[in-house]
Parts: sequence; structure tokens; C-alpha cells
Amino acid sequence: MKNILLVFAKYPAKGEVKTRLGAEIGHDNALKLYTSFVSHIINTMKNHIDVDEIWCAVSPKNKVEAFSSQFKGATSYFAQNADASLGTRLRDGISQLLQRGDNKVVAIGTDSPNMPAENITAAFKKLDRHDFVLGPALDGGYYLIGQSQMVESVFNDIEWSSEKVLQQSISKIKNAGCTYALLPPFYDIDTAQNLKQLMVDAPDLLNSITGTEELFQSLRDDS
Repeated sequence: MKNILLVFAKYPAKGEVKTRLGAEIGHDNALKLYTSFVSHIINTMKNHIDVDEIWCAVSPKNKVEAFSSQFKGATSYFAQNADASLGTRLRDGISQLLQRGDNKVVAIGTDSPNMPAENITAAFKKLDRHDFVLGPALDGGYYLIGQSQMVESVFNDIEWSSEKVLQQSISKIKNAGCTYALLPPFYDIDTAQNLKQLMVDAPDLLNSITGTEELFQSLRDDS
């Protein structure tokens, strides 16, 4: 049985990534941060966890090749349907990999760049005993979902981008007669306040980003 990590990501374009954060810190800064986050995640997962394959689901579909050239290191890259709901994109991406063979699939996004690599390792281990694993996000969603079998109903009729996502997903899993396990909660980087927390928790990650010195100093002064 293969352990496959699936990373959902967007091609970095100004005003198209981290838009909520960009509204607070400027879209140029948000673009620089997002680009660094994606590089950090792929490199960390490649070098610090025991996975058989890393796949990237990329949007928009005409940027898959450009994304793969900029962010090297994954096993493969494929297009996700940017016009579909989050649930549909998760369902389609995960099912595509589960159908390839006897696999366990763990899917993450790019909003939690300093999420411990140990959480990924723990997720795959929990899938040895459970059908699903979820990493609760502090905003009521989840930063990770893992599956050892496809249950499409888990992604249907969820109020995405709300504080109800995690609990509604758990209810769907239970209603399908499946088992699940939870990882430790973690936070996404969606606001300037989240970014301040990241500055405390992962200063080395941010110190490597050029052209953002004034931003970080202003955030420190505002603390």
C-alpha cells in the first residue's frame, strides 16, 4: 500500500492567491508569502516525511506546466477544476489517486506552511486503523483530510469556508458508517494576526523571503 500526499495549490499570481491576507498586507506581499509557502511545503514534505509519492493538484489548468517548473520536487502535477467547489475538487483529486491502486491518500492545502511534518506521518499511520483522518483547523475547518477508501458523500452538502466544515464532515463520515481519527489542531495563515503568530512560531521560514522586511517590521510595531 502506497502513501500518497496530495497538495492542492494555485499558480502564484498577484491578486489571485491569499486574497484575504492581501487585503490587509498588500497583494504584492501576499504573493511573496504564498510563493514561499508553496516552496517550503513541497521541500519539507519531500525531505522530512516518509511518503511514496507527492502529487500537486494545480489551478488554473493552463498553469500546470509553469507551476511544475517553478516548484520542483513533486512526483507528478495535474490540473484541478478551479470553477468547481472545494468539495468537488477534493473528491475528484483524492478519488483519482485512490483509483490508481491500493493507496492511502492524505490531502493538504498551502495555508499552513509550518504545520509539523510529523502530522503527515501520523495521518498515514492512523489510516492503518481508520477510514478517514482529519486535521482540525482553528477556524472550524480542516487543514488535512486523509482517506483509505472513497466515500463521495463526505464532500457533499458541506458549508465550505464556514466554521461548520469539520463538524459537518465528521457527521458525513459517521453517517457513511466509516471510522475516523483526529490530529492535533493547527492554524491557517489567512489574516495579519495569523501572520504575526507565524512570525513567532517559524521565524526562519519568513526570514528567507526577500522584500518583506518592512512588512514584518510594521507587524512587530503593531503588536
